[in-house]
Amino acid sequence: MLDKELIRKNFSRSAASYEKHAVLQKEMAERLFSMVRHLTPSRILDIGCGTGCLTRKLAERFPGAEVIGIDIAPGMIEVAVKNVPPVNLRYEIGDGEGLNFGQNSFDLVVSNASMQWMDAGLVLEGVAKVLAAGGHFAFTTFGPRTLGELKEAGFRVNAFLSEIELMAMAQAHFQVFQLDSRMTRQNFMSIKDLIYHLREIGSQSVDAGASPAPDAWKRKLNLRAPLEVSFEVISCDLALPSR
Repeated sequence: MLDKELIRKNFSRSAASYEKHAVLQKEMAERLFSMVRHLTPSRILDIGCGTGCLTRKLAERFPGAEVIGIDIAPGMIEVAVKNVPPVNLRYEIGDGEGLNFGQNSFDLVVSNASMQWMDAGLVLEGVAKVLAAGGHFAFTTFGPRTLGELKEAGFRVNAFLSEIELMAMAQAHFQVFQLDSRMTRQNFMSIKDLIYHLREIGSQSVDAGASPAPDAWKRKLNLRAPLEVSFEVISCDLALPSR
């Protein structure tokens, strides 16, 4: 079970280093942006906005829209507000599992590389309530083949939902316009380098009991051979049918 307080703490701590290390997350944001840039929203919500990379881009693309970015980690929001935002953008501390907005509040909701840290069922249900009829919910997240090399090395990593599981959840509320999965890979100097990278973006394992015993950690962190690590990126574009 995910520990929400630990998630908040980890991502707040990594906020200052996040944009430097989150190369894949930025690529995912570009993918998500390309999915929604043709729309004409008037009110946009970014769930798990982090330091605001995608949020700023949306505010610039849709200058006539009101854009709100929320994140559970106060440290992320602090970094986001330090950047000079467009006049149509604001940030708030908020939880994607419990959206504090009224019905029909938004016609576009997005979430980039953050759904894996939340209960997807609660997020989908909440978005369905705050999204106006015909509005879109577009998100990217990580699939279960992510960090397969760590699993093979004996580490236990967080469980990510599959494309099929997300499809089943989404269909309870939305019409599915697009749902696909792609594999991408990143090279690291060693397992130790990979663990450092995950820590710097706040993505170290937060599943209770997920870490190997200390002696196993020591053995594996001494493995300094270069490795290529797999990430399964799931992209989804959903629309809320007319009520």
